[in-house]
Amino acid sequence: MAPQVQITTQRFLLRELTVADVSERYRAWLLEPEARKNISAVTDSLSELTRYVADHTQRADVLFLGIFDLLSGLHIGNLKYEP
Repeated sequence: MAPQVQITTQRFLLRELTVADVSERYRAWLLEPEARKNISAVTDSLSELTRYVADHTQRADVLFLGIFDLLSGLHIGNLKYEP
């Protein structure tokens, strides 16, 4: 198994996203009009979002990081690199 990516700054923690990070709050953020402008894969369904994250986090050619506020622990964004 590949090592887990984790980067910590003064304000943020970036780590590999997991299906445990998929929540109603995350789904609601993805559905906001401003977020939809910059996110290619948006779904209205929490189960489809969970499946999407599960599929993409298992791929060797994808780096899928969640950005978390270091103080509150809140998931505030993502970074995803894929072909």
